[in-house]
Amino acid sequence: MKITKQIMEEFLNFYRNQNFQKDTLENYRRDFTEFMRLFIYRGYSEIEEIRLPIVEEWRTVLKNTKVPKKSIYYGQNEYLSERTIQCKVQAVKKFLEFTNTIYEIGMDYRRIKVPKVHSQHHDYFEEAEIEKLIDTVRSSEKYPINRVRSELMVVLGFTTGMRLSEMLKLRVKDVLAGSIAILGKGRKERFVSFQPFCQNLLKKYLEIRKQPTPRTGKIGVNKADDEYVFISHRLDNFGKPITPQTICGLNKKYNTNLNNLYNLHKKYSTHTLRSSFATHLLENDVNIREIQVMLGHSDLKTTEGYLRVKNKRLKETQERVFGSFGLKKASV
Repeated sequence: MKITKQIMEEFLNFYRNQNFQKDTLENYRRDFTEFMRLFIYRGYSEIEEIRLPIVEEWRTVLKNTKVPKKSIYYGQNEYLSERTIQCKVQAVKKFLEFTNTIYEIGMDYRRIKVPKVHSQHHDYFEEAEIEKLIDTVRSSEKYPINRVRSELMVVLGFTTGMRLSEMLKLRVKDVLAGSIAILGKGRKERFVSFQPFCQNLLKKYLEIRKQPTPRTGKIGVNKADDEYVFISHRLDNFGKPITPQTICGLNKKYNTNLNNLYNLHKKYSTHTLRSSFATHLLENDVNIREIQVMLGHSDLKTTEGYLRVKNKRLKETQERVFGSFGLKKASV
């Protein structure tokens, strides 16, 4: 059976009907289309021709593929990460699962082994380091509109643990309302609360957006509640949601300046703020199960990868629990 555009749409509709997220479906489309380029180049066109040798060749190609310039990870990694490779191979596996289920043809999808991603340990910022990060943002930006936007992203990331994709979808009304329900990865819903100082910083940003923007002269339409929180300030894109690529470029600048100003060699990113959020909660005696819910994780092991416990805290905990044990034994 030939792989056609119609089959591709049926493939995506199969998972759309299972309530897979739009972003996941777009990733399946993109990644499977990339696989098809190699597949067609090798002279194949039929579903039955997707066999392990071509899948393994695809895996090898991915491992030797450099990070494209348009990627938000360009400059951080030279080659595609293990997680990226996992996602791309998973698209092929999901396509075969679809053909196995609907048409009962094609290689058994279970024969494809998805690359195992090694446990990742994320950097995190302590509260004093967050202050240094904010100072770095302030000193790095000449114009108030850029400065306040980046400061707001740091504060929101640290106090909510939101993912970058979630923050870029935020509307002004969401933050001003004080709390919202977010549908995160795996369509897992969680509750996010916004602190008053975050709301005040947003109001400051909105006021600045009403003024002519430096270099462009643009003024925010300020539809109030319905506007995106984080918008582009560029002349050709003003008012539209800021892109992940722009955020990545800003992060690189802040990381360089953070190192130069404070000799702080931790990598700043929205993900680092998310890890900082989780660790800060843990160090303030919040139950790890509650942290799991606030991060929107299905698996507790995923949550554990975000947490860091200082050796000093471990020592204090051990002394608190067992410190009197020797005294009791001595008094017997």
